[in-house]
Amino acid sequence: MFFAKKLARVTGVSIGTWMNLQRSYDEKMLEIKRAKTVNAPTSGAPFPSGFVLHPKYQM
Repeated sequence: MFFAKKLARVTGVSIGTWMNLQRSYDEKMLEIKRAKTVNAPTSGAPFPSGFVLHPKYQM
């Protein structure tokens, strides 16, 4: 919250906006981590056969 207050003061964007942005970021990162865990290779292959990672999640 401290960082959100600083950003709000510096940028003129509300604290609520910064908090919502951070929450969305945290949720997306958790979703990506879960997807990596679920799709973790068990046979040495990078992904299960036929699996295609959506381009927006590729890093």
